[in-house]
Amino acid sequence: GALYSDTEFDLIKRLHFRDYLRVRYLEDWTKISFLTLPFDTMQVDIAGNTLSEVKIVRSGWWGQRRFAEELPLNYTPQ
Repeated sequence: GALYSDTEFDLIKRLHFRDYLRVRYLEDWTKISFLTLPFDTMQVDIAGNTLSEVKIVRSGWWGQRRFAEELPLNYTPQ
């Protein structure tokens, strides 16, 4: 089945999959990531940002990415 579906807003999608989603880069097969949703479905914007305080659980390659990549979109350092 489809991994996402449209919502009433063009820039927001509804992400849904069971268990986990495995992501592998075509350019580098050693970069494998696993995503797990905290709920059955979750809304994300087209850039992949979650629209909830609860985050998608990441492991593998994406799980090793820097904490700074998880900062809010409107964050500016003081």
